[in-house]
Amino acid sequence: MPHISIKTKTSIDRINLEVLNKNISNAMEVDRKKIILSWEIFTENGFYKHGEQNVHYQPLVIIRVSKRNGEEFAKKLAEVVVKELCELLDIPKEGVLLFIHRIELGDVYINGEFV
Repeated sequence: MPHISIKTKTSIDRINLEVLNKNISNAMEVDRKKIILSWEIFTENGFYKHGEQNVHYQPLVIIRVSKRNGEEFAKKLAEVVVKELCELLDIPKEGVLLFIHRIELGDVYINGEFV
């Protein structure tokens, strides 16, 4: 059950997470119930990268996915998420910063039970 956390300055008011979930799920050929999305707003000064080019990446994406899904699944998921976000936000893929956390062991508590 991958969790995709998206942090950006774009207001959730103009984003339909249900459609985004549907697009990602369809591209991955995964049941929509198996992908969890969250959207968080942060300002330009809420992200700092030191260096010659102090780039303010927007959006910053964190994907948490079980190692049981395999490396190819995680890479494809990252590519699909970047593609969908770039289309949705009308940005180049170079503007996206994405981290993948491949979880070896973890539990999910949802709907009153562990799954």
